[in-house]
Amino acid sequence: MIGAVIGDLAAWTWEHDRKCFYERLVSPEARLSGYGLLPITMWPMIHEMGTIHKHRLYIVCGKALAHSRAQGIDIPDLWHRWGLTDYDKAIPFELKVALIMSAVIDSGYLSERRQNELNWTSFFHGGKQEYYAARIMDILRRLNEGATKDEAIKDIPEPVINYYPSGSVHTWRDLLEYTTFAWRCFYYSFDFTSALHNAAKCTANRHLAMMLTGAFADAMYGSNCSLTKSKFGGNYEYIEFPSTLPEDLSNQLRCIRRVVFNDRYIFKKNDAFTNVERHTWTEVYNPYFDRII
Repeated sequence: MIGAVIGDLAAWTWEHDRKCFYERLVSPEARLSGYGLLPITMWPMIHEMGTIHKHRLYIVCGKALAHSRAQGIDIPDLWHRWGLTDYDKAIPFELKVALIMSAVIDSGYLSERRQNELNWTSFFHGGKQEYYAARIMDILRRLNEGATKDEAIKDIPEPVINYYPSGSVHTWRDLLEYTTFAWRCFYYSFDFTSALHNAAKCTANRHLAMMLTGAFADAMYGSNCSLTKSKFGGNYEYIEFPSTLPEDLSNQLRCIRRVVFNDRYIFKKNDAFTNVERHTWTEVYNPYFDRII
């Protein structure tokens, strides 16, 4: 989930400070948008592991959307107005997508049994595209458990990660176009940073694209550090949350980061400060090939 939030902050950085984006990924001045706010808001309730009551979750998300503008968070007008209602009116479509994807991303850290109990598409009254896109939850769990990229998409419906032919012109009208774009940005990346560099090329809803890409990349690579190639400075930066974030959100993000790190299945590439330049490998005999660690 932290990777999705960093993706949202990195989208702001790309739009306002391109030099900082390539050197550090996230600017100290970066501002959160609704796409970064919602996963943070939902996290405690989803991970309480009890029954998730729809109206309670609506109230929590609605209050966050209604009051976060005063804290410097970029919230679209329609989202803000919905947050001021009694949640009995139709959810604006883009907000509905953000709610479903935020819940799906947060649920990527749950067990398979728990994931099977959740139906976020029905919960938020989504449609067919949202139903397919929710399978991202399975992909994230598998990546978090150490699956390869190809193993993670085994038996996943093709439209989720292959909705349009590679190289075709983007229309940016459908959610599955964003999930496919984000998957390809991640699939052809080498680490967390390069995945978001790829995703910044989105010419439409960049925050949604980078949120999804950040979630994929975090699940496999981790998101504690930003590693850059020599031509961009060769920096190894611990990704700090910008001071522009409200203190309660920063504290919650740090807590979530600790929980995810301590509960991890695998030690992830970005946590190891692995060099991002190309390596030439030489095969050697492994005398311990039959030992499982």
